[in-house]
Amino acid sequence: KTVAGPMKLMRLTSCPDSDAWLKDYLDIAADNENMFTFLNFGCNKGFDSLRVARVVTKNDKVFSKEKWREAIGISNTGACNQGSGLDMPILLKNNTASGQGTVSRNIEVHCVEAMPSNYNRLEYAAENTTANKYGLNVHLYAMTGSPGGGVIFFPNGAPGTENMGLDSCNKSPRLRKSCVSVPAITVDEFVAKHVSSIQLLNEKNNNVMAAPIAMNKDNRLPYVSIDVEGFDYTIMKAAPKTLQQTDYLEFEFHSQGDWANQNLTECISMLEDFGLVCYWTGVSKLRRFSKCWVDAYKKFHGWSNIACVNVHHQVELFEKMEQVFEGTVGKTP
Repeated sequence: KTVAGPMKLMRLTSCPDSDAWLKDYLDIAADNENMFTFLNFGCNKGFDSLRVARVVTKNDKVFSKEKWREAIGISNTGACNQGSGLDMPILLKNNTASGQGTVSRNIEVHCVEAMPSNYNRLEYAAENTTANKYGLNVHLYAMTGSPGGGVIFFPNGAPGTENMGLDSCNKSPRLRKSCVSVPAITVDEFVAKHVSSIQLLNEKNNNVMAAPIAMNKDNRLPYVSIDVEGFDYTIMKAAPKTLQQTDYLEFEFHSQGDWANQNLTECISMLEDFGLVCYWTGVSKLRRFSKCWVDAYKKFHGWSNIACVNVHHQVELFEKMEQVFEGTVGKTP
């Protein structure tokens, strides 16, 4: 089968459309009484957090894209235009538009952002739209691969800026002038401290760590998204407890930050050890890594997105993603 070249692969995977495999997963979640948790590390303008909250709760009154866009006050709608356009009506089981703002399901969303200027806009938008009263939580943290807390100097650029990471202050004397201290935290530390719907399991003996009473009966994390400007693998290596309880994971891959000197093969292998099968993501297309790795990928370090599913805990989602993958084979990406 033919494989897309590096430049074409980048064009096809940089802004994926995941509805082909995620829509049913989120719809089922909306009908499930179990708590749905979405962790969004690298939240930026909050449009991804808002979309998941809206689709899962069916609350198009509180989680309105138009209201959020007005409240956040940033003309830039995202690198993939997530914030552009209008909300499509959400249909309930009887095929009538919800429109009444009735929450059909509890949700716990954590929108985690490192840039203070973005965080301030996010916090205001969450309060202004009352999304913070319906499960959307905003946090100021720089995600790190080093446990123990502390602070990291992070650039405080113009609101809406997306391309600044943990190394920006060291790389650019110009940016260094705007750098401020931001609290640092690992993913595992964040989940243990802030996520009330699950309890992290101790890796060695499976004893439950001290944490709030779990609200997810399966003690699982349904959806984790990581977009931290080139440090995705770095922070995942410090998140073993979270990854072993994650059902669906998304992250970015490119040539910036630590990714410039890291091996994607090693990253995928680590995730497979947690039961996660990973795919390049495209517009309604998927190409699996497991048993389908090709040498052309070694030369590719372009902006792209990867999605992974736990094959043991989300069998239906895995089967759906396999169907999309099988329909992609012979095409690109």
